[in-house]
Amino acid sequence: MEEGRVIKRSRLLETLGSCPWLVFPHCEDGCHRTFCSMARPFKTYGKSSPKLRINGVLGYSHGWLIISDETIKKPTVRREFISLWNPASSEYISLPPLDLKPDQRIITGSLLSPPGNPGSMVLVFERIVKSFIFCKIGDKEWTQIPAKEMDMQSQIIDEEPSTRNRLLSSSPVKYKGKLYVPMSRQIKVIDQVKPKHIMFRSLNCMLPSRFSHSNCLDWYLVESCGELCVLEVTWGGVNASQVLDIEISRLDFRTMEWSQVRSAKDRGFFFSKTAVYAISCPVNESGIEGGFVHFTVGTDRCLYSFNIEDKSISVSLPWVHLPKSWSTPFWVMPDSSLLFHNRKPEGSQILRKEVNQKEDREDKQILKFSPDKSEAEVRNLCDLPLEIIALIANNLYLVDYINFRLVCKTFRLVAPRVQWRETSHKLNSHSLSPWLMFAQGNSRTLHNFIDPKFGDRYLMNIPESIIDFDIRCSKEGWLLMSSRDEGGSMCFYHPFTKKLISVPPLVVNLERCHSFGFTSLPTSPRCLIVGISSSSIFYFNFSEDEGWFQFERGDVPTAFIPNHTNPVLFEGAFYFLGQQGNLGISSFDNLYDHHMVDWHVHEKPGKPCKSFDQNYLLECDGKLCSVFVDNLGERVQVFEFDYPSMAWRKVRDLGNYMFFVSPPSSFSMVAKTPGMENKIYFPKIKGEEIVYHCLRTAKFRTFGSKQFAANFCNTIEYSFSAWIQQRWL
Repeated sequence: MEEGRVIKRSRLLETLGSCPWLVFPHCEDGCHRTFCSMARPFKTYGKSSPKLRINGVLGYSHGWLIISDETIKKPTVRREFISLWNPASSEYISLPPLDLKPDQRIITGSLLSPPGNPGSMVLVFERIVKSFIFCKIGDKEWTQIPAKEMDMQSQIIDEEPSTRNRLLSSSPVKYKGKLYVPMSRQIKVIDQVKPKHIMFRSLNCMLPSRFSHSNCLDWYLVESCGELCVLEVTWGGVNASQVLDIEISRLDFRTMEWSQVRSAKDRGFFFSKTAVYAISCPVNESGIEGGFVHFTVGTDRCLYSFNIEDKSISVSLPWVHLPKSWSTPFWVMPDSSLLFHNRKPEGSQILRKEVNQKEDREDKQILKFSPDKSEAEVRNLCDLPLEIIALIANNLYLVDYINFRLVCKTFRLVAPRVQWRETSHKLNSHSLSPWLMFAQGNSRTLHNFIDPKFGDRYLMNIPESIIDFDIRCSKEGWLLMSSRDEGGSMCFYHPFTKKLISVPPLVVNLERCHSFGFTSLPTSPRCLIVGISSSSIFYFNFSEDEGWFQFERGDVPTAFIPNHTNPVLFEGAFYFLGQQGNLGISSFDNLYDHHMVDWHVHEKPGKPCKSFDQNYLLECDGKLCSVFVDNLGERVQVFEFDYPSMAWRKVRDLGNYMFFVSPPSSFSMVAKTPGMENKIYFPKIKGEEIVYHCLRTAKFRTFGSKQFAANFCNTIEYSFSAWIQQRWL
């Protein structure tokens, strides 16, 4: 069968095998769905099924979806219709109506055993767990048992709702005969369910806790190759529509401790933003590519793939023949308990790579990938007189000089190491474009630097003490970085001069900061760091040793929702771009007197365009500018803030300027290299080169290719990548 071919009917049970499938429901009649394979070659199969009204998917167990069909609201009762549906076999089981109180909300559930088993039962959960609600297949009504009436080894239910009783967004998971329920920061275990009694206890460990750069987090509890794992997904962007990072942890039941997963090439993970469950399967049984977390966002047809090792996110459109009309997709897989019951594929233990720190960092501060030259060419160059080689070296610009020294020992003998602290004519005579910077692999000891024009790629070591730090802001060659530990440390780091300056850690339990900015170089005692959260402004002044200060914004939280992009220091104040396109301004009567802080939100400007998922703020030629982009980059728009009218005015041409945008750093520069002007450079890579958007053609491309693209498909973006300006002194 040809790749991508859609057929009306197939022997789907035999076809599905053990591979996960993404199912796209079609909007016209609710009866047709397209099954998309995750095994290569990617194929699609059309299938008719009973007409279903799927208001929500509550869970996925034993190959069956637990779906909420319909909800009827009345003043004194809330009636929900819940059913089971097997997408592969088209079997459908209708459960009795469930009558709830008006304030009760069912958010997730689990099928404890396949419907064909004796005593098969569906268990559903409210947002606030005050009762246990279950129904055996064939029963005429649901059973509700107040939690306070049951004997529990650990009392967890209060009379009043509290955050520790709230259920997480993840569906419960059946693991080795028991049901594991993620509830707030703990995991509860249901050992046994009887008609009038449920054995319910707390697991003696908390969920893994790491510092996050967002207050929008999802946890997915999942059984993976005989291990219990947690996916922690950090969302950002406008309306939390973008994945910022994914952390995976596995539970060691001997020590009851979580360990971070840095590599998992023997398996894959799958989830959707709109679903409450995740699935996992081994590579050797399914034929999928391991080491990835595959996910979908909203109703678009794209597949997003998070590389567990290097923390990159790629976007692709593997199924090109999908019908034009569809709704939110969901993941399905044949009953894994029948296929892999209590089995671990050979080598299934998740790998945790150790970093070899024995290399000589002094000699490997800067590495360059081997030039694309034959051995004969290199030998011919080395055969030149040393005086000629020295003359060539003395006339090279900085980066070319570094590359030149890496060719051979003879070149290193003739061209001595760069003395960074001495003024160099090369630095003043040659305009260096910014580089895109991101961590190399899961060891994070090396960072990549990519030139947007020529595609050259460099590697630099970073200090071992900050290998787990993320870039929060980039300015004038300096990086403001923060640890992933709860209430973690912060520092300034200059990768070109290797300077490291400590910053006092944020106070424990301090609200998560969406973004940071700073006024001047951290070597100046007048450097001021500013951060923003959903309700506060945080600031630290290097001239005083008083730690961080917190300023309550005082506005209605919905009046200004901060984005995860850096603020701009403009005319003595920090300007923050909100998710709705409005501006928040943090100013100081004296910029360096943090005791006199002012915060206000401009009611105008509002949204400059109808639909966008990312926005960036930057200064260009003395004016505030913004870039608004939809999720796939199919619409990229530039605006300039007009103060008299307090509105965004559309910009159609950047002239001789170029924009560099990324969440930690966005700025403009005058293009001094021909061909780089009037373009926006994104933190995305296609092949080995940086992707840019040309305002003249309204298309994407790279300098090494003549092909244009209309969107971000087939590109890769690394988590916490940032543009950094080259400052070598």
